[in-house]
Amino acid sequence: MNLIPGWGMGPRCWGPMAEKLETRYRLQYSSLPGHGVLAPRPAWQLSDVAAQLLAELPAGVWLGWSLGAQLALQLARLAPERVRALVLLGATPRFLRASDWPHAMAPAVFDAFKTSCREDPIRTLRRFQALQVKDSDHAAPVLRSLRQNRIAEPECEILADALAVLQETDLRPLLAQL
Repeated sequence: MNLIPGWGMGPRCWGPMAEKLETRYRLQYSSLPGHGVLAPRPAWQLSDVAAQLLAELPAGVWLGWSLGAQLALQLARLAPERVRALVLLGATPRFLRASDWPHAMAPAVFDAFKTSCREDPIRTLRRFQALQVKDSDHAAPVLRSLRQNRIAEPECEILADALAVLQETDLRPLLAQL
């Protein structure tokens, strides 16, 4: 099983979930550009990173979280023969709300998030992680695990590049093809 983390997370963000998955699967950890293993790429595109993941990881089950889920969808389009199954966590085909897609983040909220990221990337990552566990019965230990496994020294440009991908990506047409 190939694991693709989300925005701001390192390749080992999976914590106790990975421990459970390891009893049934051989896990392959990946990262986003500049978030761990993959080198930073200027203004990277979803399809480029998906192609890079396909080149580096074996065929099989792909587990993607948030932006990682969008990458998993994209690589399923690029190489369906390499995808036995998709497991998508915190997934949406479009991250930003639109007139025909109310199930997403408001553009004004996203813009404020981008501004916050430019001003203080570490604080923004901490806030983002706290939002991910909000209302969870296990918020404290999960948040602790997320914070221990985030990217070590986030660079504003790297995080901004990934946010630009989230802002621009709309995979809704792809869903009907899968």
